[in-house]
Amino acid sequence: MLIPRAVNRLGYLLVFVFTFPLSCKTSTPLPLSERIYRYLTVQDSALQQELLQTLDTKSITLDTLKKIFQAGFYPASPSCLGACQTSLKNLDGQSRILGYFVPETYTASQSYPLLIFLHGGVNRPRKNKGERYYEFMQSAARIHQFIVATPSGEQGATWFDQVGIENILSALRFLKQHYRIDDNRIFIGGVSDGGSASFLLASIAAFPFAGFIAWSGYPGLLKETPLLQPRNFKNRPWYTVFTGKDHLYPASQTEKYYQFLKNYGVPLTTHFYPNQPHGMDEYYKKEMDSLVEWIYLQNRAPLPDTVDWTALRPEWGRFSWVQIDGINPTSATGTFPLEKTVPPDLFHTFSQSGRIRVIRHENQVHIATRNISRFTLYFHENQFDFSKKVDIILNNIPTFSDYLKPDKKCLLEDYRKLLDRQLLFSAQRSFSIN
Repeated sequence: MLIPRAVNRLGYLLVFVFTFPLSCKTSTPLPLSERIYRYLTVQDSALQQELLQTLDTKSITLDTLKKIFQAGFYPASPSCLGACQTSLKNLDGQSRILGYFVPETYTASQSYPLLIFLHGGVNRPRKNKGERYYEFMQSAARIHQFIVATPSGEQGATWFDQVGIENILSALRFLKQHYRIDDNRIFIGGVSDGGSASFLLASIAAFPFAGFIAWSGYPGLLKETPLLQPRNFKNRPWYTVFTGKDHLYPASQTEKYYQFLKNYGVPLTTHFYPNQPHGMDEYYKKEMDSLVEWIYLQNRAPLPDTVDWTALRPEWGRFSWVQIDGINPTSATGTFPLEKTVPPDLFHTFSQSGRIRVIRHENQVHIATRNISRFTLYFHENQFDFSKKVDIILNNIPTFSDYLKPDKKCLLEDYRKLLDRQLLFSAQRSFSIN
């Protein structure tokens, strides 16, 4: 029986526990795929390490593990197609309903785009608002063959606090665990509060997503939020819709933000309806074809040669193959000056944030940092030639020149965190900055 569980931090723990014996020491050895499956899903840390030891052996090759991960563990006949719902237990101990729609013609032999759409009015006591919120996109999802999911937020579990954010990421992992999702075509957005939440998610947890959608959202709602990092918006394309008769967020102010973001280098598609009110009830049908077309034009680059990421805290420090592990504003600032190009009337720039920029050319990596004390690089064989040395230049100083050693433990542990078939890293290396 599947029991939903909440995730930790960036959704790094899987969503389920499965009922099976609490020891893998049996008279008959478990098949390799079953041991991997149990390792990926078990929540007990001692058993997790026990299972890891049975996988990190000479008899099991990296290539074998990668093939199993790439094939996935998707049930041939999912328990639910069409209109579905499940209950996810969140960090506050409360269960909230996730509504979702899967095309009835779904087959586990192909991958499907996923759209997570967040409702508005999230700071209200009404519960389970996402239970059937997907219905307005159901027809488009059926015709264009994508999965749409709508989590439930409420007062005390908004899209802007830890409980609500991890509820969103828990929903993502639930769907990845049950359906064959296209890892490079996962989108998130919403309307009103849900659209505004896109700006926060793009600041702290952008790498699982191929693009962000803000419909009657307003980045100014989060102006003073310490976690907001407008530089991180550049890492993904945006689809935005705003209106001329919005009673909450005046069009002139929203346009000011969007004009700045475009000039700042954020890839922004903007649609404006001068005679429409806040929300989407009266005109969403006009936008659906355009939105779906935009979704199918996007394709996440899972292993970019350049990563530029800013974080206030290490738990939000991961983007693809780069992880900020330590931030120390009192240490040497590195080679980056403090951001000066963001207008203070639009966004508050926090000097305590850490920033890292990594540029790869073949097996050479140039890194510049600010306020970073520790970081980790993950290495993929599609990016680096493991038969040659890797050279790392950190803040203009040659820091590392050596061969990479493939490590099954790195592959297993990082896949458990990310559950991303496009990010199967064979090695990692951590660095400290004195």
